[in-house]
Amino acid sequence: MENGKDNYISLFDSDLKKEFKAFCDAAGIRMTAAIHLFIKTTVREQRIPFEIRASSRKIESRIFTLIVVRSSFVEFGA
Repeated sequence: MENGKDNYISLFDSDLKKEFKAFCDAAGIRMTAAIHLFIKTTVREQRIPFEIRASSRKIESRIFTLIVVRSSFVEFGA
């Protein structure tokens, strides 16, 4: 940590990075500034600042898994 700042390194798909850079350029903001904005907003609001959705197939699969796990606990008296 230098001057109260830490580095964070993350690997991205090169095409995704190009698309994000193009968006940031069009919006007139540096990629680093956009990432900082995301982090600061997340910490301030204590939530991801946009809606995250799973596909219905993933949700159905998770619900089924929860039912099976719950049934196992009930069956064994846990």
